[in-house]
Amino acid sequence: MRDWEEWAPFSYPFNLSQQPAASVPCGFTDTGMPVGFQLAGGKFDDIRVLRACNAFMQAYPPRFPTVPDPARTG
Repeated sequence: MRDWEEWAPFSYPFNLSQQPAASVPCGFTDTGMPVGFQLAGGKFDDIRVLRACNAFMQAYPPRFPTVPDPARTG
């Protein structure tokens, strides 16, 4: 995606309906692309969304792919 307008349609319905939503990192594909899920709650239910996101991230802490150190490759 080159521009924010390409991904904005995914968040627009939640902004319009005033529903809290959050994107949570889940890991990476075999090719190193990031994967996440979007969690949405009922209107004014921000705390439940944040607690659910926190619970997921506590159970599955973010892990990042290792990046080769150019100083060590040779």
